[in-house]
Amino acid sequence: TDFAIHSSLSVSNSSGQPLGFSTEDTLTPMTNDVRVTAKLPADDTYIVTLNNQSDVAGNFSLSLSVADTLEQTILTGSLVVTIAPDGSAQQFIIPASSDIPQIVSIRTQSSRTSFSALLQSADGTVLASIPMGLNGVTLVIPAGTLDHILTIDAVDSAAGAAVEIEI
Repeated sequence: TDFAIHSSLSVSNSSGQPLGFSTEDTLTPMTNDVRVTAKLPADDTYIVTLNNQSDVAGNFSLSLSVADTLEQTILTGSLVVTIAPDGSAQQFIIPASSDIPQIVSIRTQSSRTSFSALLQSADGTVLASIPMGLNGVTLVIPAGTLDHILTIDAVDSAAGAAVEIEI
């Protein structure tokens, strides 16, 4: 017998147009969490709907977080990114490629530090989340018309990080 709560979460604008929907949180698999990550237009009122899709009653917690606005740099070729101790994350715009997928390689420059990375499409859809502890990762961005945003941060903010990114 399945006693799990199966929740869904949606976000719409004031006209009821859907902006995001989820029945699971890919960033926390094996949990009952749901998450919608979306880039919302600044001037509107939003409707957040949380549903229980199972017959089991349960309590829900709802939270909202607003991402910091970071300066964005267009990323082409390769580059070494340095995040100073107690420094801010850095964001990069990866221009769309309508013809072929793009391969993004991210690796630390020092075995003493590690990074976190978040890859999103320009509409806010999360494509990959690397929360911590890796020394390197390769991501494939599908061909398409949307730019992508890559956010790099140090796992240990006191230590900072030096990371090489290559497309």
